[in-house]
Amino acid sequence: ALRWPVAVSSIQKGSSEGWASTSDTAFDVTISSVVVDQSVVRFFVDRGQSGYNGDDEAHLIRAELINSTTLRFTRSGGSGEPTLEWQVIEFDSSTDVQHVVHSSDGTASQSSTITAPTSGQSWTETEGADTSSGYYYGLFGYFWPVPSISGTSLDLDFGASPPSDGEYTVAVVDCPDADVQLATGTGSGSDPTAGVTITAVDLSVTEAFGYLGVSGQVFVTSTPRCGLTSTTNVEISQAFADPYSIAVVEW
Repeated sequence: ALRWPVAVSSIQKGSSEGWASTSDTAFDVTISSVVVDQSVVRFFVDRGQSGYNGDDEAHLIRAELINSTTLRFTRSGGSGEPTLEWQVIEFDSSTDVQHVVHSSDGTASQSSTITAPTSGQSWTETEGADTSSGYYYGLFGYFWPVPSISGTSLDLDFGASPPSDGEYTVAVVDCPDADVQLATGTGSGSDPTAGVTITAVDLSVTEAFGYLGVSGQVFVTSTPRCGLTSTTNVEISQAFADPYSIAVVEW
């Protein structure tokens, strides 16, 4: 287990199944109380059905803390019952957390203005999307944007077929207790993509996660996945030649 720093006040994890029918567009999960503005949500969708079918449960999904004890998942539609693996991470006041809601303008490269975070201790957390023009897994462009930070600009890469509408929620975390390495690139189209070389880290206190063009945010347990294979290498497993963005956070 990671030795979480003082800056992390709490971590809650769970696995939830919702949306029993097409009419179910939202469901709530009760959690222990957190400070909403200081918390971020990570989640991974187990599609539960095969194929890239827009009528399945593979629609874009958003996770949102609607109050201090309620985590809400919403989607644009779908008929399946995917399982969601989620984490709610609450930071204390020493960490600056910006929650950015970006509205798509239909172009491939988009951006939102943010307060410039501190280089070397900052990263992004994509918390989901609400759109009618794309799917969580889609063959027609990667409707989940790949984020990166450039000064006061949060840049979002939507790829060759960007969505014409929708809101995308991204958290920018600036944590003084963390040493952060960021890397962006494009997958090789093979699975797994060749590893990304990083400066050596202590594996016992380091986590890696990323954003892949088709698949949104991924954890080490996900498929596609992003994980540390050695002290100097991160493997990104994806079968598409799409952009990726990874964060390696050493506490």
